[in-house]
Amino acid sequence: MVLETYRCNTSLTTSWYTHNPYTYFNTTLRGTFPHILDQMVSQCCSTCTSHQVQTVVDYKLDAQGKPAYKLNNSNLLNAINLGSHLNFHVYGRTGQTGYSVYGFVPVVDSPGIAFITISNEADQTNQAVSTSVLNNWPLFLITILPLYIFGVVNLGPIKFSHSFYL
Repeated sequence: MVLETYRCNTSLTTSWYTHNPYTYFNTTLRGTFPHILDQMVSQCCSTCTSHQVQTVVDYKLDAQGKPAYKLNNSNLLNAINLGSHLNFHVYGRTGQTGYSVYGFVPVVDSPGIAFITISNEADQTNQAVSTSVLNNWPLFLITILPLYIFGVVNLGPIKFSHSFYL
């Protein structure tokens, strides 16, 4: 005797917000997360044996029947308790297995570095260097003045030969 319980959902609801390249909207939802989630659901749920229905991820509506798209991370975190099956993207840390009372599965590991780039034009860069030099004139004065005094004191009584002036 084989006994199966029906645990399949024909549709898994979502809550998400755009954060390129993980999720972005270009007539349809695209990005790393939708691609990975579609493959995960296809592999894990496949076709339900009791109803012969393929489980799909619903990117349009959340569990409350409202739009699954949230404006920002804060709105997404507020919507987690509303019952959607999949909420992304939620920030986590290495080794984290839960979020609030829910399970947490890290999908993309971050190397933990950030690249800071400057998009200044050449004129702005030149102006920044000039301003920096002018703002630090006391430092240059404190550096050059002792060298000048040392040179005058030490080289003052020395008489140079004519060959020096050639």
